[in-house]
Amino acid sequence: MKIAFYTSTLGDQPAQEVIRWAKTAGFDGIELDVNRHLSGQR
Repeated sequence: MKIAFYTSTLGDQPAQEVIRWAKTAGFDGIELDVNRHLSGQR
């Protein structure tokens, strides 16, 4: 079984920090909240 989470729960954190945390916490994947983590980033 693979475990992932939706990043809106950590919407106040930068995307890179959330990704880093997910990796160290052992998650297999994430679903990015586009409005909170990707809007305005280019």
